[in-house]
Amino acid sequence: MDLGCGNRWAYPPHRRHAVEHRGFITGWIQPAALLCATALTLSFCGSKSNEPRPVAIKQIWFTPAWSPDGTEIVCQVDRIGESNYRSNFISILDATTGAVRRERPMDIPPPFAFSWTPDGKWLLFGASPGIFKLSSDLDSLVQLTSGESHDHPSYSKARNLVFFTVNDARIGGLFSVTLEGDSLRRWSTQENHVLGTSTFPDESDSLVGFNAMQLPFRLIVFSPDAIGSAQFLGGESAEPLAHISSDHRYVAYSRLLVSPALGSPVLLDRATDSSWGVTTHLTYEMSFSPDGGKLVYPVLEGKEVGLWILDVATGGRTRLTDGTQ
Repeated sequence: MDLGCGNRWAYPPHRRHAVEHRGFITGWIQPAALLCATALTLSFCGSKSNEPRPVAIKQIWFTPAWSPDGTEIVCQVDRIGESNYRSNFISILDATTGAVRRERPMDIPPPFAFSWTPDGKWLLFGASPGIFKLSSDLDSLVQLTSGESHDHPSYSKARNLVFFTVNDARIGGLFSVTLEGDSLRRWSTQENHVLGTSTFPDESDSLVGFNAMQLPFRLIVFSPDAIGSAQFLGGESAEPLAHISSDHRYVAYSRLLVSPALGSPVLLDRATDSSWGVTTHLTYEMSFSPDGGKLVYPVLEGKEVGLWILDVATGGRTRLTDGTQ
């Protein structure tokens, strides 16, 4: 299935600031901060000095997603070796200890926005060639769609479909496909353009995502059949990434490129209509635990690089992995 696939190895337009490829991390260029990388050293250049402050980084984790049973977390990991930079691994970690349980090197561009099917049998992700499913034992990789801007796949229990978004000026918006890669359907129009969607983690027919008709994008909850009647939640972002907790109370989204917290994740409490920043560190993608009580997120710079777990109720943080050791 082809939805405007051009250059097979091109990155989706809204991902190009976060590209990791061929041993270098091209990073999130911001007015006050520049993330630089060489094959062996990651440097963070602050606004008060033009001199890099080297931080020895050995591993960097991206796009974590909690398994349905809560015991594992899948993520992409880049490793920096002494003589060779090897990127683009998919790793499944123990959600308690952070130990690697299973791992697979990939021969396609780095995957983004992992999610699991409810039975835990398949992982879904987007990469430049399209939407993929990967068996949870990491042995079987199947391409479901073809297109360079396909992103944010998530499985809907209510409809038994994989929803995903396409960031393309001509045919962008919300699409779905079966888990077998059949029955491709477009749900949104240019008048109701949405990005960064994810399904609710239960039988609800709703999705959470962003209205992409203008910047900044506005956080919404909607039914695929009635995108034009979406409920606005108040959150705004220039980067469409959204996830909702199992009790529907909390929405986690990225406030990337939006002042004052550049690159930081935000939690929105729908019950109190309040929001707060999870961390001020550079991060990308997040995932709630199945019970909704915890949020896993990566820190991509500085001494705190690694995966962190936030207790949503108390605000306490624990480190799951450490990229400086």
